Amino acid sequence: MKKKILAVFTSLIVSAMLFAGCSANFSKVKIKSGFEQDYNYVVKSNGGNAVQYGDYIYFINGTRGYEDTDGKNNVFGKVVKGALYKAKLVGKRDGRDFEADFDPATGLNFVSYKGKVHSYLEEDDEDEEVVDIVDVQVIAPKVIGTSGYKNGGIFIYDDYVYYASPNNTKNKQGTVQVSKTDFFRTKLDGSKTQLIFTTEEDAADKPYAFYKQGDSVYLVCYYGTKIVSVKMTGDKKPESAMVLADNATGALFPTRDFYDSENNITNDPEDFIYYTRDVDENDLQRAGNTVVAMRPDGSERLNVIMNGTTVTLEAVSGGALFYRTTVNTNTVIKMDNLHDVLMDNSPSYKAYEESLEADARRVQIPVEYTTVLSASDMSTYTSLYCFRDNIYANVGHILGFTSSAVYLISNGSQNMRVLNSAATMQFINGNYMYYTNSDGNTLYRTDFTLPDSAKGDAETVADGLVSGGLNADYAAGFVMYFGKVDEWANGYAFFKNMGVEGADAVAVYDRAEADRKPEPSEEETTENTDEAA
Repeated sequence: MKKKILAVFTSLIVSAMLFAGCSANFSKVKIKSGFEQDYNYVVKSNGGNAVQYGDYIYFINGTRGYEDTDGKNNVFGKVVKGALYKAKLVGKRDGRDFEADFDPATGLNFVSYKGKVHSYLEEDDEDEEVVDIVDVQVIAPKVIGTSGYKNGGIFIYDDYVYYASPNNTKNKQGTVQVSKTDFFRTKLDGSKTQLIFTTEEDAADKPYAFYKQGDSVYLVCYYGTKIVSVKMTGDKKPESAMVLADNATGALFPTRDFYDSENNITNDPEDFIYYTRDVDENDLQRAGNTVVAMRPDGSERLNVIMNGTTVTLEAVSGGALFYRTTVNTNTVIKMDNLHDVLMDNSPSYKAYEESLEADARRVQIPVEYTTVLSASDMSTYTSLYCFRDNIYANVGHILGFTSSAVYLISNGSQNMRVLNSAATMQFINGNYMYYTNSDGNTLYRTDFTLPDSAKGDAETVADGLVSGGLNADYAAGFVMYFGKVDEWANGYAFFKNMGVEGADAVAVYDRAEADRKPEPSEEETTENTDEAA
């Protein structure tokens, strides 16, 4: 991207500063010996429920919901289930990457120790078997995620982990404001936790993301009609929040799932944030709305002219922006190749340059689109997943989910049925779509590049899932999902190695006190003593 792609953006950013961070003190987290993070690794699966950072996987320790009637369920330092933990992988280093392997002594992919699952019982159960238990370490003892965000939202950059959590303070009426969102960062050595920002309004179902650009990390969040950005540099206190826009009607914050501190290239459409707004007197178009793209700090702002139509943002993938609009009586999903625009490879860029020279108040470029899907009744689809797998090909794809099947659509071509049943998508990895059944308790996968007629039954990955508002995820070659440990503990993290056929899922968790096996009653203890005698 050319360095001259920048607008005079200081006049475009709403001149308002919001409260960011506070003087609250959070207790340090003690990291056990042998569990220190080596920062000379790349980060994979950033932004999800499970993130790999070298020889560790950071994950959400179970799902317990977000209810908090008295403000005591989400106090820092007291949360176990739903908190952020990490587990150490067995394997070997491969440059700045890490390849997981099996421990020949235990058959596990994780560092473990010998013990009894219910060793917390005051009365030791002599009949309980000693097993290999995956060793885990708490990182942030706070409920991770929000009730409207199914992908967890764990971001790691360098020596900090960034995350969201429901607010646990009460309003004047005494109601805990769980729909407001607190944003935090915790240093990976456990020495510091900072409150970054708290939304002024309900934001549990609103998008947010963290971006690393230059030497700083930016939180960007959307609530009400505001797009807010908070800058963090090094160990310094987060700066005051800046309102980048106060007229947003929708927002889309794409994320990169890969981060390399030694090669952090941020010149693609995935490194911009997007929002829609109504047109105003400064716009070339006179009807509909406009899509605004800009950096997380508000710089390099440009406005995509939508030809007088009203659009809804769908996704950014493979350097392209997908959006929904109406053409005549049809609802249409279009793909705009923003990568070429930003990389100075299209006529739109010339229009952009001319706009910049003529009027720096509002940099505007015309849309260049490809129609991917057009339907007279879009309600046929319960959900859509838009993506482009090749930035050099002007071909967009959509997985369209209906009440009875899943179809692959490519640039308006005839639908290819890839699954002859209803499904709820969890994530995509390679050519595989991972999804749950109608009950949500079984996880499957199928190759979405093949028609259902050319393949057998979908592969069952795991049974007994407990969603709790969080999706399954993929990290370090493992599928991570939430399931049942035993009759007392439900909704904890399981990891299944997808590189080994027939591999069993392994519970990786720290049991909360509420999920412990109860102590035997005095009567049961007496009976056991009598039987032993």
